[in-house]
Amino acid sequence: EANFQEVNSKNWSLTRVEAVTAGEMAGRIPGRIGDGEKACFHSHIKALGLAQQSPGHVLIAEDDILFGSRSFEAIEHALARIPETGWDIIFTDVSITNTHAMMDLLLMRRQAMAGAPFGLVNLARMPFAGSAGYIVNRHAKDKLAALISNPGPLEFAYDIHLQRAIQDGKLRGFVNFPFTTTLSAAADASTLRNPAQHETAMNAFRRLMWLERDID
Repeated sequence: EANFQEVNSKNWSLTRVEAVTAGEMAGRIPGRIGDGEKACFHSHIKALGLAQQSPGHVLIAEDDILFGSRSFEAIEHALARIPETGWDIIFTDVSITNTHAMMDLLLMRRQAMAGAPFGLVNLARMPFAGSAGYIVNRHAKDKLAALISNPGPLEFAYDIHLQRAIQDGKLRGFVNFPFTTTLSAAADASTLRNPAQHETAMNAFRRLMWLERDID
């Protein structure tokens, strides 16, 4: 919350949503993922339900997101480059789960350093994960709610549910590039699972693709 207010140059408003807890999920929801991941899924459902009560696009962010001094400006710039009718959900950053895709983005990031404009990467065929931050189109709130509100047994984490919806053509999904937000240090101490070595590497890559990255 302090980070948000420190960089809030656009007078955006922030509403904190109290998360659903793993204890609330214990024994209630079938599916193979853990109670913590089920709670995360239902926390996003709760946040979207609140967003449906307000007009306009909405940015849903997990508590380990990190905003930079240029984040809000870059997000608005990216939104101005695509018609409202052309997207449903735009992530502000994602975890890339394939080394070939990492190389593609690394080359694009170098082009951005050379002065290429902010852009959007289509996620329809991009191997990705993560739901730390994403913008929901004001026209797509009900569409997304219909896809996540009654998912049945929870076999996959929330971010993978979104990934599948995008790659099955049920949602039109993109990511800001360079990434307009990144992960705070809190992301390296996830309460959902113990981060494995490959997750630490993917988190580092996400930070490397950030608009305001610190190479050191």
